Amino acid sequence: MIQELTKKRPARVFTGLSATALGELKTAFDSGKLQLFASNLYLFTELYVARARDLARENQKDAARDWFRFFENSSVCKILESFPNAGDLPFLKQNLKQLGLECHPLDVPTFQTDLQAIRHAMAEILTHVQNKPSTIETVSRFNPCRSSHRHHGPVEPRQ
Repeated sequence: MIQELTKKRPARVFTGLSATALGELKTAFDSGKLQLFASNLYLFTELYVARARDLARENQKDAARDWFRFFENSSVCKILESFPNAGDLPFLKQNLKQLGLECHPLDVPTFQTDLQAIRHAMAEILTHVQNKPSTIETVSRFNPCRSSHRHHGPVEPRQ
């Protein structure tokens, strides 16, 4: 197959493939290899759309947005439409639409000043900060250069 691609090819048909590559594609489709590919593609898409929706619910909207863009730009649903038995395509499209709503906020804030934008960004950062009490006790230090000795606790005066 690689040698075929590197050789000078004759004129291409309307699909952009040579006649031999198109014949191989039809043979693969008839043998069921492409159906297996389509079902694997559907399963991959279903799993990662569900994972991206989980990320969006966990306020990791940037990662969810990246997955949403990937599935929208790769046209996975259009590819899967040509394989009728690949999976439940309406369910997948609905999940993808829900992912788009979950990772893209409907109420995009509009800021009048830079201070409002900074305040909003700081509030977003503080949502990820956890307030934990300190478990380390501070220890008082003595000046090592001091020549006198400090007495701790009750001390009897010298006579």
